[in-house]
Amino acid sequence: MKKLWLIPILIALLTTLVSSPVQAEIRIEQSLPVVTEMSGTGFAIDQKIEGDVLTLTFDIADKADISNFGFGLKFDPSEYKLEQVESGFVISSDDPSEVNVFSLFTLNDVPTTIVITLRKKGAEWGTISPQELNVFTGSRHMIAFEPAPAFTPKAVPRAMSLDNYPNPFNPETTIKYSVPSDGVVKLTIYNALGQSVRTLVDGHQRAGEYAIIWNATNDTGQPMADGLYFYRITTPNGDLIRKMLLLK
Repeated sequence: MKKLWLIPILIALLTTLVSSPVQAEIRIEQSLPVVTEMSGTGFAIDQKIEGDVLTLTFDIADKADISNFGFGLKFDPSEYKLEQVESGFVISSDDPSEVNVFSLFTLNDVPTTIVITLRKKGAEWGTISPQELNVFTGSRHMIAFEPAPAFTPKAVPRAMSLDNYPNPFNPETTIKYSVPSDGVVKLTIYNALGQSVRTLVDGHQRAGEYAIIWNATNDTGQPMADGLYFYRITTPNGDLIRKMLLLK
């Protein structure tokens, strides 16, 4: 982030505007060096897509003793337009490819989430790269967290889907499925008699599109005989069943 060195100065200027003894205790003066420690990734990022609007909610993993925090967000300005920032404000807009955001300055109740709304300009969703998260504590301490990994937003499927390719297959096939809602997902393979032979997925998954390979073995790793098989997916949105043919 290009201007995070301004944050301690900004805090110092803001603290001079208040006279409460509690607020004065965490004053960060320019003459005091800011201690920096590198730690693990401190971001938790939730994304929501509605039409061409992307809403990103940034949360901080460690909320202890926070007085202020700030981070950056890089993207291609030809792909996104910044629409709104909630519970924070932009401290630098010199570079159209990067938005630097700082939390609202409230000493007694610092919000630990910031919501950023972006609008997609083109047909595709572009890559977004979170930048270093800097957390300032009440003891004149700054913790610099490593950036969260870059990501490309994906629209949540509007309906369930289930398919496999190739079909017929030998020795393996890829099963693709989509789920519109978060929840427990179970994907099971059955033989022609309706007996369960392999459970490929059984657990909580986020809404999205997935793919998994079945190598024509059962739950104990034994190869299955050729013939007709069924595969069933159970999700919070309902069930789907398809058939496939193993040829040897």
